Amino acid sequence: MRLTPDERRDVAKMYNVSEAARYLRVDGDALRYLIKRRAIAAPAGFFRQRRYYAKSMLESLRRHPEVKRLRRVRYPKPNPKLLIPRANTSTAPAPKKHDESQVVYGDCHKMIPTLPDRSVNLVLTSPPYAEQMKGRYWGVPEAQYPEWCVGWMSLLADKLTDNGSVLIVIRPHLRQGMLSDYVLRCRLALREAGWNECEELIWLKAGPPLGSKTRPRRAWEHILWFAKCRQPYINLTANGKPSSRVGFGIGRCNGKARCTDVVAAATARLSRGRIHPAMFPIRLAEQLIATFTKRGDLVIDPFVGSGTTLLAAKKAGRNYWGCDRAKKYVTLARRRLKKEKE
Repeated sequence: MRLTPDERRDVAKMYNVSEAARYLRVDGDALRYLIKRRAIAAPAGFFRQRRYYAKSMLESLRRHPEVKRLRRVRYPKPNPKLLIPRANTSTAPAPKKHDESQVVYGDCHKMIPTLPDRSVNLVLTSPPYAEQMKGRYWGVPEAQYPEWCVGWMSLLADKLTDNGSVLIVIRPHLRQGMLSDYVLRCRLALREAGWNECEELIWLKAGPPLGSKTRPRRAWEHILWFAKCRQPYINLTANGKPSSRVGFGIGRCNGKARCTDVVAAATARLSRGRIHPAMFPIRLAEQLIATFTKRGDLVIDPFVGSGTTLLAAKKAGRNYWGCDRAKKYVTLARRRLKKEKE
């Protein structure tokens, strides 16, 4: 690519987005947000690929109307509903992990802030449905669901490690013969808030419930995977099957194949011993925890319910933490965990 003389001189000293923000005297997260929304065009060619700015380009950005507006606005703290903290690349030591595995009684909006920053490696949860279980479990109206979901996810942003993940098990319901769109709107709202949706996984149910008589039986659910960074931690062979065809070409050998994006876990046992209206099988939690965490990591569930996530974490040698606003389910989860000790 042919560079101008000014750009050629600037190649020796390039500016990433954080340094560019300091140079322009604007908030870094706000500048990233504008670039992501394309309110400010990213540099072309070499500079876009490297995600770096030359000084000559910064001088042109300084005159951009949106940058001028940012310089007039003071940002003491980014709005968590719009932006999530970027991955921390500093060499400062990470804070200590939460050292007491426990289940607490209280709403997640009040309990999550009590966790140490950058201590959570995995959030594995199935949040309340949009009033589908009304009468048996509390829910959130469909119209308010995206805003509500962004609210509790924004609280998790500071608590999640830089390469941690959030896994949400959910599926929309049928309403008057049509599929509800609140899950779709929730996914789009989380992306708008700055979360990276890394992939969509599927929970395949062996022996699914009967469900509606006018529709096929529902044999799967979404597992939505969100993270602060583009490459969160994952062990692709943790649940892989033995194979003699690992690798490519002449380098093939015996070993474990990568896992697929479909996680199979039967629901047959749940129907015989259901103690919560929206339980998922422990086998599902065990596979996800093995794939997304290492021994000693902290796994949390802010909607702990019957405590299945924490029970699987405990069996796998992980630290765990959970909360729930229903006291009876906190008691149930504690009892199940205590029984596992014995």
